[in-house]
Amino acid sequence: MFDASLFLRKLTHISSLAHSSLLNKNQVLKPGGVCWIAEVKSRFDGSTGVASIDSFITAATKLGFKLQGSVDTKNKMFFTCRLVKSTSDRPENVNWPPLKACTYKKR
Repeated sequence: MFDASLFLRKLTHISSLAHSSLLNKNQVLKPGGVCWIAEVKSRFDGSTGVASIDSFITAATKLGFKLQGSVDTKNKMFFTCRLVKSTSDRPENVNWPPLKACTYKKR
């Protein structure tokens, strides 16, 4: 069991596995352990049935995490948050919101 875990741009690569990725974090963290998340904001715009940042946090809460502080959306490209494993109970089954596809802009 671990005290902390990072979740950095993981959903950029495996959006279809968001639920199982956070479930895995829940399984390896001690109660009170922290999962620090940094993800691309554009994937969570809440349009046409895709996840918003709020729906992502709500789903994570149903997996047994509690938001510590608030979600930081000050960065132009990313949002960050800290989730604390709130219980050692088995997480409930979660209807996971789909994520918007990644779009890359030419530079």
